[in-house]
Amino acid sequence: MKLAFLLFTIVMSQTAFSQLKVTGRIVDSESQLPIQFAHIVTSEAGTVSNEDGEFQLNMKQKDSPVVFSHIGYEKITILFNREIDTLIQLKASPVYLEEVIVNGSDVVSIIQNTVTKIIDSSFDENFNCFYRQTTRNDNVYSELLEVFYKTDISSNGISKWRINQGRYAVRTDFEKEGYIVNRNFSIFTKRLPLSLKDPRSYIVPLMPNAEDYYDFKLNEIRKSSDTLLYYISFAPKRDCPYSGFKGTIIIDDEYNIHRFSGVIKDSRFNPLDDRIKDKVSNIVFQIDVLCDIKIKENRFPSTIQNQLSYDYQVDKRKVRKVKSQSIFTIVSHNKILSNFEDTTPENDFKSINETSYNEAFWEANEIIKRTPVERELLRQFKSINGFTKTFGKK
Repeated sequence: MKLAFLLFTIVMSQTAFSQLKVTGRIVDSESQLPIQFAHIVTSEAGTVSNEDGEFQLNMKQKDSPVVFSHIGYEKITILFNREIDTLIQLKASPVYLEEVIVNGSDVVSIIQNTVTKIIDSSFDENFNCFYRQTTRNDNVYSELLEVFYKTDISSNGISKWRINQGRYAVRTDFEKEGYIVNRNFSIFTKRLPLSLKDPRSYIVPLMPNAEDYYDFKLNEIRKSSDTLLYYISFAPKRDCPYSGFKGTIIIDDEYNIHRFSGVIKDSRFNPLDDRIKDKVSNIVFQIDVLCDIKIKENRFPSTIQNQLSYDYQVDKRKVRKVKSQSIFTIVSHNKILSNFEDTTPENDFKSINETSYNEAFWEANEIIKRTPVERELLRQFKSINGFTKTFGKK
């Protein structure tokens, strides 16, 4: 896919100039299940599908080619000349020839070569990005955060970021009712690299000598255009001394990462604030990274989805199930790398609180179509002027 069709664009203004609005739902052609975070792009506009596979796209010109794509599926191109609500069905990429044989040592070699490529070609590109985060306590949403970042991103993740626009809302009774808010949850998006040089309190499958900590298995090989995609599952060895992800990674025959999906379910893994760390249990952290943007010979993380869930002991009798989740996506690429100061602290909220709330900007720049739950959450926070108030302690 050409770069022009991969890079998202957005009108950063207070007025929407769209002439044609296309909405719809994207599903797997066989199962009819929704496809999350599929790319819907034209030469001048773009978006991704939401958790329900739904999307909306504002087009400036009729009959512009619209490309629908997702890793593991065959892309399709459609021309629209009128406003429409449509169903898009994507067909899974075919499994490659059965006579292709890859043994265990070859799988490890694929992992090692991928790590080497990340280390050797870890240069930055500058992107404008969008981030959305919510936290739920049982069935009550306690917070909503949305941010436009200016970022430097390498093939290994985010290296620098700065807030261009941001808004945050929290329930006014969160302290009284003991609701959890994860104000620094975006740190998982910003500071969790795809590859590590050495173990931390956790390990990832893309690191030197990863075979010492992980078991790898090739599940299948698919063909996308002229590229072979290796679907490799991974899990920490039974005697591994570190917390590690279990999941699947998709790597092509040029050792580029296309997708990384993993989950940690380990009692040793507790990334929460010291104030509540001893009151939580059953921690589960999930990450899903799509690397759909290719510049020169490198693929960059284009969409990052994180989810952290756990049980929180409010008191001796009461336990709440808490879940924070976020979606990060690249909006546009700044082809000329611009140097900027990394002024944003680890916690974004101080910066957001120091700026005024621009409601018109947010009305014009939804980016990812909201689910019904998100629309209701937004309505609730607007009803209490949640975005225009500070939230107390920083």
